[in-house]
Amino acid sequence: MCLLMLFQPSRCCATVVAFNTFIWFFTCMYSHMHFEISRFHSTVLAFTTFIWLHPRMCLPMAFQTVKTNTSKN
Repeated sequence: MCLLMLFQPSRCCATVVAFNTFIWFFTCMYSHMHFEISRFHSTVLAFTTFIWLHPRMCLPMAFQTVKTNTSKN
């Protein structure tokens, strides 16, 4: 037998990750323009990056046992 780890995020968690990914990309696109980046924008970027990474660290893990046939017929 072998154990497989499956990550099964909830629907709410997936929505939060999708929203924060959008905010993160939007902030990155804005910061790559030739405008001066203020302290506020770098704070927003750091905060959205933290929010984006946090659900990935907290995803519930489910273990599923899978039977493997190793005998020869």
